[in-house]
Amino acid sequence: MEHITSIDISALFGADDTARDTVDAQIVEAIRSHGGFVIAGFPRADEIDALAGEMLRFFDLDEAEKFKVAKICSRPDATNKYRGYENNLKPGGRFAYNEMYDIGPKAPSPALTEATGLFAEANVWPEQEPSPGWRQAMEEYHDTLHRVAMAVLHSVGRSVGLSADKLDRLFRTGNSTLRLINYPLPPDGITIGTRQDEDGELQISTAAHTDGSGLSILWSLQPGLQARSPDGTWRAVPQQANCLSIHLGDVIAAITGGRIPATPHRVVGHGIARQSVGFFLEPRLDLPLGIAETTGTEVDFPQTYGWLLQKRFSGYEDYKGIVEPPE
Repeated sequence: MEHITSIDISALFGADDTARDTVDAQIVEAIRSHGGFVIAGFPRADEIDALAGEMLRFFDLDEAEKFKVAKICSRPDATNKYRGYENNLKPGGRFAYNEMYDIGPKAPSPALTEATGLFAEANVWPEQEPSPGWRQAMEEYHDTLHRVAMAVLHSVGRSVGLSADKLDRLFRTGNSTLRLINYPLPPDGITIGTRQDEDGELQISTAAHTDGSGLSILWSLQPGLQARSPDGTWRAVPQQANCLSIHLGDVIAAITGGRIPATPHRVVGHGIARQSVGFFLEPRLDLPLGIAETTGTEVDFPQTYGWLLQKRFSGYEDYKGIVEPPE
């Protein structure tokens, strides 16, 4: 299978406008031809595998310690609803057999309404660090990937005439999420709801989907992640040292009027345990997103990102009675 393309984005962090313009052109071509792309040359690029390995030690904690920071969907008496630990290690034909832990920014984006206030929760940290300096590593990774994501977002914006001021207003102090995911092999006798692809040739462990964020930056040492190009071709994310892949999300597709499409991606099962780290660049909760037209003007789009999150979560079975649909 072909791989998605790799781009050295170091020029996005320099002062050479000509070099930056070259990278901008490479990024927009990668989006049009491959849907997503792999990046190199970003800050701390040679440390990513080590940082990811350190952060993923969260899953070495005892179950009791992990459940102390569980969300309400995994522990009914929990006070936190949005940030923290989620356990899906349950039998019975589930879509995925995994566990997750996520954090947001140190200072959460303000919420516009009481109903969206849960998405502005403070982070919930384990009482016992998996290793010395673990929390600091998490916060530094969040900050580093936020900087990388903003540089890529500005590059994408330049390709469609979307102003840096608008992007900064929405995303600079946004509500971005850092998520750790562990996919252990299920015990004997537990069936997980995998499915074949359209041609019946592959077992899909995570179905094709787009992310609701502005863009996603994904890491994994194990094979399986694939991205789909606008022409429908699936390509693998390569397995190489310190590899991060970029996938455009639903929010950037919306605010560019569809000129930058979201990247469908999926995970193909290989019969092995898998771990991943995802950074999801998300806008502020309290500002209308707006849609930038080709002319450079903006049309009214009154919904905020908080409204969109409320609408999405109100449809999740685990959040019925916790998150009501927006009016």
